[in-house]
Amino acid sequence: MQSETKNCQNCKKNFTIEKEDFNFYEKMKVPPPTFCPECRSQRRMTSRNERVLYKAVCDLCKKNIISMYDSKEKTKIYCDDCWWGDKWDPTFYGNDYNFFESFFEQWRKLLKEIPLIQAWKFNNVNSDYVNYATEDRNCFLSYSVVFCENVAYSYSIDKSQDTLDSMFVNKSNWCYEIIDSQNNYNSVFLKNCSNCIDSSFLFDCINCQNCFLSSNLRNKKYVFKNTQFLKTEYESKMKEIKTGDYKNIQKIILEFSNIQEKKSIHKYTQVVNGVKYSGNNIENSKNTINCFNVYNSENIKYSIRIG
Repeated sequence: MQSETKNCQNCKKNFTIEKEDFNFYEKMKVPPPTFCPECRSQRRMTSRNERVLYKAVCDLCKKNIISMYDSKEKTKIYCDDCWWGDKWDPTFYGNDYNFFESFFEQWRKLLKEIPLIQAWKFNNVNSDYVNYATEDRNCFLSYSVVFCENVAYSYSIDKSQDTLDSMFVNKSNWCYEIIDSQNNYNSVFLKNCSNCIDSSFLFDCINCQNCFLSSNLRNKKYVFKNTQFLKTEYESKMKEIKTGDYKNIQKIILEFSNIQEKKSIHKYTQVVNGVKYSGNNIENSKNTINCFNVYNSENIKYSIRIG
């Protein structure tokens, strides 16, 4: 089947279904979409609550829990132990399919009847206030975190420790306020940086150590505001920075924003080892179209956080 242009039933804009998409739908035995990719993404998001938590009570053992479901919605919620345990029988909720009733109406009724797990988290220790989290220890108010320890107020963090107020971070330790960065240590306020140590306020820097308020650096040490110094000179300048003064930090943040917006070179997209791609934050992947935060993947479309 050839490519075909359709009109989205939701937003009424035209979108194209490619030949390979039709082949995929046929293989999966599902009908072609009637919503455009953007509306499909929005529809998926409406059924996924990541970052809002509620106090609730397990409907089986009656203990207090933290849940991603609001008890006001009259949803049956089980704590982790009960949901995974043998005290209830899932087949009890089985029903014959009614061909004279809407599928989605039957699906809605089923979701109201069956017990739902309190939050999507597995094998965590001392990490009650998390969601979509796996193999974490001592994490708090963080979402989509995997194999982490001592992480708080963060989103989409993988294999990191002692990291706060960060987003889209991988394999980093002792970091604060870093975004779209990986393999960093003892650093603060980084964006699009990797393999940086003992640095702060860096944008698009790779393999840097002891650098401050700079951008577009590669393999550098002792750089202060994009100017190279000797070690002793750099240390002397850093002593003048009052990192414990809130007002001073706010001034540095404004200067850092100005550097990013007006004085830095911006790469058109953050891709490493990508073949035939569109999107951003793609690594070691092939044929990834309209994808974001995708790693070690192939033949993926319209997807977020895969790999």
